[in-house]
Amino acid sequence: MTEIKVEKTASCGVAVAPAYIYREVDLAPDAYLVEESKIMQEEEQFQEVKQAVLADLEQLSQENPIFAAHMAIADDYTFQEGVIGRIKSGTKNVQQAIAETVEEVAEIFGQMEDEYMRERKADVLDIGKRFLIKCKKITAQDLASICELVIIVARDLFPSDTVKMNPQYVKGIITEEGGITSHVSIETSAG
Repeated sequence: MTEIKVEKTASCGVAVAPAYIYREVDLAPDAYLVEESKIMQEEEQFQEVKQAVLADLEQLSQENPIFAAHMAIADDYTFQEGVIGRIKSGTKNVQQAIAETVEEVAEIFGQMEDEYMRERKADVLDIGKRFLIKCKKITAQDLASICELVIIVARDLFPSDTVKMNPQYVKGIITEEGGITSHVSIETSAG
């Protein structure tokens, strides 16, 4: 048995179960050049991905109000203009434009003085993850498929990773990143 030292906890108690290792998907943007004649296609791809992300978030917001806020961020004019501006510059493809815009916006939240607002950086990164998964047409690990007692071990988890977890099977969560005011901590403590 491996012992893990935990520095901060969102809830008290003891849980014993096998570890379920949550592996992140590779969301590094594909590096490809965009010919000037293809810039409009990259913009159109962004709009298609955005609509797909908003549709997913709309469905999730019926189950959890966190995702209504995610919809607002995903549909935010500043976010959209950041992505479109990078594409129109002719130096960034849609994946690179999304990744850079998300990083920029997340950094703004990450530098805020208020701890709660700093934790919203995770919301922005979660939205970015959704956009890149749709752009790259890949599938992330589905925590809804867990059907035995486990303790989830991950670098970090976003609200969209955990919203469909069945608390009957997930006895604990250990993350390397995230704080006690993160959505994962708040949602799992309350639930």
